[in-house]
Order: sequence, then C-alpha cells, then structure tokens
Amino acid sequence: MIYIDKYAYISALSEVRPERKLILGLLSLFLCILSSRLLAFATIFLFMVYLTVGKAKIPGKYYLKLMSLPFTFLFFSVLGIVLEVRINPNFQIGFSADALPTAIYLVAKALGAVSCLYFIILTTPIRDVIGILNDLHCPKILISITTLIYRSIFLLMEVATIKLKSMQCRQGFQSSKRFFKSSGMLWGSVFVGSLRKSEWMYQAMLVRGYDGSFRFLPRDIYLEKKDAVIYFILIACIVTIHAIPF
Repeated sequence: MIYIDKYAYISALSEVRPERKLILGLLSLFLCILSSRLLAFATIFLFMVYLTVGKAKIPGKYYLKLMSLPFTFLFFSVLGIVLEVRINPNFQIGFSADALPTAIYLVAKALGAVSCLYFIILTTPIRDVIGILNDLHCPKILISITTLIYRSIFLLMEVATIKLKSMQCRQGFQSSKRFFKSSGMLWGSVFVGSLRKSEWMYQAMLVRGYDGSFRFLPRDIYLEKKDAVIYFILIACIVTIHAIPF
C-alpha cells in the first residue's frame, strides 16, 4: 500500500485535476457494471491500462503485481462456477462446458471494474480525494474518519515492518517452534506499538489545533469543455459497443 500511495504522488497524471480523473474512472466503472458485453469490458480494461501504464507512467511490473491480487479471488470463483462434482453413482469431478461462458463473463467484468479502481488510486493522491469529499460537502465526521483511518493504516504498517525486520535479524523464524512463538510476539508488539504511535499522532494533532474536524481551503470546481468532450466520447463508444451483439 505504501507503493500505491507513492505512485499516486509521483505519477505523470498526479497534477491533472482530480475531478477529471475521478469522474472518468467512476464513469467507466459504472458503465462496466451496467454493460453486459464482453467487448465493452475489454475496451474499458484496455483503455484504463493505457491511461494507468501508458499515460501515468506506472511501472508495468508493479501493475501486473497488483492485478495478480484479484486474479487469486477470480481463480477460486471460476473454479466454483465451472467445476461439477457428482457423488452418485460414482464420485466424479469435471468441468461444465455450459458454465464456461459465465466464467469468462465474470472474469472480464471483474477485470474491467478493477482496472477503473486502479486508475483512480494510482493517479489520485489521497489529499485530492479528501479535498473533493470536502468540496462535495460530505459530513465532516466521514472526512475525519477517512483521514484518520488512512493515516493509521500507514502507522500500523510502519510498526509491523520495523518489528518484522527486527525479528528476522534475530533469526526468529528459523524453525516452526520459533515461527509460532515469534509470530505471537510480533502481533503483540505491533498492537502495543501502534497504540503508542496513535497516541503520539493524536497529541501532535492537538498541538496543531485539532478540534475534531479537518479544515480545507475552498477550491473552484468547474467542468472544462475538453472534459465534457472526453466524457461524451467515452459514453458514446460504450453505448455503441453495447449495441454490438457480441
């Protein structure tokens, strides 16, 4: 997750207006969910990959690594769809040819939707997302919770990384007995360390004037003609593809 946040700040599209990226990504996501054509899924997937890897300059190897995560869930989902188990009269395991189109449809739709989300999180820093939530007049409690949870995740990861490296240097995972003992000690120390770090973070926020809510400078939100043209072309392409019987 640290690398995701890093690439969101250093990507070639990080300075592009966040409203444009969010609308484009969410619009493509909704079109992918509402559509029922494999060609539409493939078009959205390739378009998002082009924007993320080609335009935003996200490393292809890292993007493939991220894509391997949903592939794991899709693999077991596909197995549950295409596998057939028969007990009577004899125990048999086989593949269902009738369920194969459903499995392909599921994989294509899921990859198209995931590519839209990856485009958003790999090109839009969290500060811009929170700023947009504030501009949309979302409840302050929601914005505060989102900000604190996001920061707490990195605190937890920082503490876990330090403790894990410390135990690895002391050869705490050399045997199975040491592995279980060290794992218990690791999670215990991570819990205590994260609580201590969270308390320090809260005290630092109080010193800076935190009173239960975060304040953001107001921004001007407007839709450029170029943005409107891009959204119109995207919708027109997806609608056209949706009309193709494939």
